[in-house]
Amino acid sequence: MSCSQIDYILDNTTSSIISSYKTYDRCPLNSASHVPVSAKIEVKAKVKQTLVKPNSARQFKFQWKDLDSESFSSFINKELSQYNIKKHSLEENIQFLCNCLKKAAAVAVPSKIIKLKGTKFIASPTTLSLLQICKEKYLLWKSNGKHDDHFKSDKILAQRNLRKQMRREQYLDRAHFYKEVMDNPSNEMFHRLIRRNRGNRNKESMCIMENGELQYSPVDQTQSFSKYEDLALPKDKGYDPDFLDLCNVRHKIIEHLCEQENLTTEFSTQNICDAIKQLHSGKATDELGLAAEHFQNLSSKSYTIPYRLS
Repeated sequence: MSCSQIDYILDNTTSSIISSYKTYDRCPLNSASHVPVSAKIEVKAKVKQTLVKPNSARQFKFQWKDLDSESFSSFINKELSQYNIKKHSLEENIQFLCNCLKKAAAVAVPSKIIKLKGTKFIASPTTLSLLQICKEKYLLWKSNGKHDDHFKSDKILAQRNLRKQMRREQYLDRAHFYKEVMDNPSNEMFHRLIRRNRGNRNKESMCIMENGELQYSPVDQTQSFSKYEDLALPKDKGYDPDFLDLCNVRHKIIEHLCEQENLTTEFSTQNICDAIKQLHSGKATDELGLAAEHFQNLSSKSYTIPYRLS
């Protein structure tokens, strides 16, 4: 009906990205010769996943007491059946076995969070009660539609009281810490002061006094503490130098014997299983991310791997 509409550009029959479009009728108030045209365009976009920094990521701990032994063993047997150990080098086989154990643990062992993002915060009973009040006020405001009414005012007032209490406790904690630094200086307090001043949440100290001068800057405070040799210099832990020399002599003798003779020891599968049973559980993982439980929960009948250590 219009002689100047632009539907020859937004054509549904020729464009693959336009799902539909609509040409509106001429309005009496519109004196121009054009009419509005609206179109619906469908676009597929990939969601960009943000990488989590290692220092702020959550840390998990495996709950080995809730292990699904059947799933753990079946996953390992399936991975070993699809892998030919003889066609790869020793380093590749070790890497494969380590990855297999870690994947099996991720499938068959439940885990719980032991560390969340951010620093630890120890709240007092007063802060916990105010925090609970803030949650209740927020839920009440949310259930009533989040309008600008007295529910919102109550929520804001509760949040202000919580922030006041937290700032008051942080001030008292800093004051107690600096008083302890001045009254009972020690090596531990020295390093705590350095970590506090150099941390991400850097809050400058109130001041420390040295020879009648007040030091406000963290750099000046660190330099002042470094002048005390008993705090800044490493201390002798009481090592016996004679015992250290004896250990070095033994190490040289063993190294010399190993160079002269070709020592090769063969281990049976039973020897390896007995050694695995003697590992201490509940310890931290090694540099490969494996713990003693990864090996202790394996069934000796479910796999057979030749071992030769030289």
